[in-house]
Amino acid sequence: MTDSKENFCLGEIYFKALHLYKERNLMYIADTDEVVTYNEFLSLCVRMALKLKKKGFKRTDIISTCTYNQKYGMVPIIAAQFLGLVTANFDPRISRTETIHLLKLIEPRTLFVVEQSSGFMEECVKEAGLEVDIVVFESDRFFEYLRADEDESTFYPEIVDENDTALIAFSSGTTGLPKGICLSHRSFKIDAQVLHKINPNPVKSLLFASNYWISAHINFSRSVTNGNGTVVCKEFEPKSVWKIIEKYKVFSMFLPPYLARELLKVKPERCDVSSVRYIATGSCPLTLETMLDLREAFPQGQVFNVYSQTEFGGTIICFFHPAFEYEEQVKKPMSSGKFRDSFGIQWKIADLDSEKPLGPFERGELRIKSDSLMKGYYKMDSSHVYDSEGYLKTGDIAYYDEDKCIYILDRVKEMFKCKGFHVIPAVIENVLKSHPAVKDAVVVGTPHGEEGFHPMGIVQLNDERGSIDEADLVNYVNERVADYQKLRAGIKFVSCIPKTVTAKTKTSDLLQAINH
Repeated sequence: MTDSKENFCLGEIYFKALHLYKERNLMYIADTDEVVTYNEFLSLCVRMALKLKKKGFKRTDIISTCTYNQKYGMVPIIAAQFLGLVTANFDPRISRTETIHLLKLIEPRTLFVVEQSSGFMEECVKEAGLEVDIVVFESDRFFEYLRADEDESTFYPEIVDENDTALIAFSSGTTGLPKGICLSHRSFKIDAQVLHKINPNPVKSLLFASNYWISAHINFSRSVTNGNGTVVCKEFEPKSVWKIIEKYKVFSMFLPPYLARELLKVKPERCDVSSVRYIATGSCPLTLETMLDLREAFPQGQVFNVYSQTEFGGTIICFFHPAFEYEEQVKKPMSSGKFRDSFGIQWKIADLDSEKPLGPFERGELRIKSDSLMKGYYKMDSSHVYDSEGYLKTGDIAYYDEDKCIYILDRVKEMFKCKGFHVIPAVIENVLKSHPAVKDAVVVGTPHGEEGFHPMGIVQLNDERGSIDEADLVNYVNERVADYQKLRAGIKFVSCIPKTVTAKTKTSDLLQAINH
């Protein structure tokens, strides 16, 4: 690890690591069968950095990408970090409204975009009223950035302060429009493990997330600083994933629960998955059934339920030592693990009413204090997300056990009170989802005078499992929950529950739809 007293500059860290492992393969492009070496990638990033410098880019300029995973997708980002510039990235799949909102917020100077999304982004830029230089990946203009330069051999990254912003990532936008989250160089200190001696045993991870998501940047940090490779895919196509795992002998992957379920549905009878030794899952609620099914599907792998938020800059709760702690994860499958105390992280579970710290098995809001936390929301007052002691309010309801293992239950914003009791929607949602006729379900609170809010279920039925009427499904739930959790407001059936691209429920859109 890098000495904590040293200045942690991502551009310099990546530059050194790419040099150190220059003979190795950095990326395997599953869609095209291409392989990109560390040395080739370094050369591309250096050339682009020199071109950006000659174009007069300043520290206040923001560079953006809008791309699926492909050979050149990360090049503008690392080139920018070589110069100490800030990047903010878009996803081809996010909505027009979100894209225009984020363009207005970020105001990038240059946007590198894949050809399939170029027309869409041009329209969004125009509607946002901005002047942005749009460069299409693999166009003649793009390759001008990658031409050989006489200064390549003497290039060295700009050294910036570790507290400077390196990346503006975005919140998921489940209850409103996404916010820009400013992450400093030191935000990546936990995940960018810089080794003082060469890692002799490189392995391959499998990545589906685009540059829009913090997980893509965490994966890059972990891989490049350890000399490992990454297999990247344009899209998550479940049947193809099994073939990719077998072909590339994937060692590790991050599978959010919704992708895990899709993958498990199409597991082939014969597929060599013996190379898979580490699977992390998280980002949205995980059921015990999915956890156990993953263990069965990857018998030689270890399945971990991890916890992260973009505001943290990475994963800060999990069982971090597979050799020693996996047995604890097996015994406690629904726990997200423990905090990385060695990184100076402070945490507490706070009572939502009194804000006093709670003890073991008491449910409250998880709050965190750490040097790796975000600097704040871009162009927004962020004071409301911290409590009086400087702890970040995560917005997640959680508790810890006698071993200080953390259990994440639900979002504070989704929680409501009925008859004086805190109702955690995820508890009722899991009961609804356990019925074979239910494909997906969300529980919300509807106002009801002195009793506060009554739980109401919003259900998408599974067409393949037959139908069920409202009364029967309400009875099914009410027989399995406490009195204050009963679906007193009934159930509404919908054809589809709107999701973000990471399958988190778009609560605001859902409520708007059912109210109309």
